[in-house]
Parts: sequence; C-alpha cells; structure tokens
Amino acid sequence: MTLSLAGKRVLVVGLGRSGTAVAILCAARGAQVTVTDKRAADVLGPALAELPRNIVVEIGGHRAGSFREAELIVLSPGVPEIPELVAARAAGVTVTGEMELASRFVDATMIGITGTNGKSTTTTLIGAMMKASGRPTFVGGNLGDPLALAVGTPAGAPGGACVVEVSSFQLETAETFSPRVAVLLNITPDHLDRYEDLEHYARTKARIFAAQHASDFAVVNLDDPLVMRHTEGLRAGRRG
Repeated sequence: MTLSLAGKRVLVVGLGRSGTAVAILCAARGAQVTVTDKRAADVLGPALAELPRNIVVEIGGHRAGSFREAELIVLSPGVPEIPELVAARAAGVTVTGEMELASRFVDATMIGITGTNGKSTTTTLIGAMMKASGRPTFVGGNLGDPLALAVGTPAGAPGGACVVEVSSFQLETAETFSPRVAVLLNITPDHLDRYEDLEHYARTKARIFAAQHASDFAVVNLDDPLVMRHTEGLRAGRRG
C-alpha cells in the first residue's frame, strides 16, 4: 500500500544507515524532510554528506518543536521512547519506522525472517537461494542495507525479491508490513532492558505475522514453546 509523501512534513529520528536511507527516500518522494540526531557533526559526517541539500538537519540534540510540528515521524531501529516522541504521540502525530515505511514502496516478493538467534544466517542463506534462482534480489533489513535502498530497484519491483532480517525494534512500528513468507525462528530472553518482560518481547516478535494475508506463508518453530504460544491464534486461523 503506497503512501503519498508529497508535501508532507516528515521528521526522521536517527542518522544511522536506516535513517539516512529513509530520509533520502522521503525527500525523493516530495516530502519536506527534517533529520534529527543527538550526535555531533564530527560523528555524523559521512551520513550528512549523503543527504540532499533540501533536507533540514538538526544535530547535537532534539528540538521538541520539530516533533510536534511533523505530520509523520520515522524512527531508525532502536530509537527509545524519548520525551519528545512521547509528546508527539500524545499530540496525534503519526509515528512509523524505516522498514514499515519502505515496505509501502516495495512491490517485490517479501521474505521476512525474525527470531532471537540465527536470523542473520537464515537471511543470508535464503538470499543466496533467491539470487541463485535468477530473480533480482535484495538482502538486508536489520542485516546490512536498510530496506529503503531496495525502493526503485529491480529487486524491489514486481518479479524481484526482498529478503530481510527483521528485529524486534523494527517490528514495534510494523502495521502494514506483510511478508509473503514470514519466519519466526525462536525466542529466548533478549533486550529485556527495553521490554516489560519476555512475554512482551515475544509478542513483539510475533508481529511479523500481523498483516499477512490468508494466502501468505508463516514458518514457525514447533519445537519452541514461546513461538508456539504466541502463534497459536495464527495457526488456528490458518487451519480454518
């Protein structure tokens, strides 16, 4: 489901690889883009050099007004719930993530892999298989290149394939992200400094299936009790 960004005030939070890529994508789609990062220019030099000149740059701290005035806020993976973000949500500003936004502009077959352990290896292997099939293939997500870089390429177009590693951080903002094939490998305690408990973390991982359609494929680890518990409703629905 493509999103119109023309003329929209977009704030990108975080200037890592994902933030830089999605800022460039939004600007190319006609958005009025501002990027914000707490880090200083000497640290962000390479990222800043990639940005088009029409993107407004705010570094060395966050300006609360930029959050309140935005029509759309795009988070880089791992950005915590900072006070400026809390206030923006309370004011009704739409908040999304780089992978969720980029997926709106990808028409290729999407294969998403998540889990606590083994997702990088699995993503790499599936990516190699898709490339061997002869289809234009993008491999990235939480592993390597952000999905935004697939937009506008043969791999991101019909007939292509995007194989993406998906972190729990990226799944926090997933709404329409809908892999044709979604894989949940396993769930073990991780990132418990960010989540309320293991159950909260597991629920977030299971969001990879939330927007799938009945004709899509869900691959789950039947030997993992947490995976089984958090996909029970999904599996019941598929049997029906």
